[in-house]
Amino acid sequence: MNKTTWNPNVKVRLIGEGLFNLLFWMYFPFLTVYFGKGLGLQTAGLIMALPPLISIVGSLTGGSFADTLGRRPVMLIGTFLQMTMFILFAVSSSPWINY
Repeated sequence: MNKTTWNPNVKVRLIGEGLFNLLFWMYFPFLTVYFGKGLGLQTAGLIMALPPLISIVGSLTGGSFADTLGRRPVMLIGTFLQMTMFILFAVSSSPWINY
């Protein structure tokens, strides 16, 4: 399969998702240590188990929205929400807000 014939939207999506996932998994272990120190080990363990479950529900909900609103608007909303959460994470000093 020739990569030069791919749709530009697919290329942008692959690069963007690849970079996001690479950066996320680079700081995720340190985030667990941060929550362990700030919230306690048991609480940190419990709250770090929730994101995969929320991700399942979010994927199903996002797919439903994409069926009704269209794929592009849903992807743009998701990207802006992700950007907003990263900015909030960067300026926050509370572990609960960071979570």
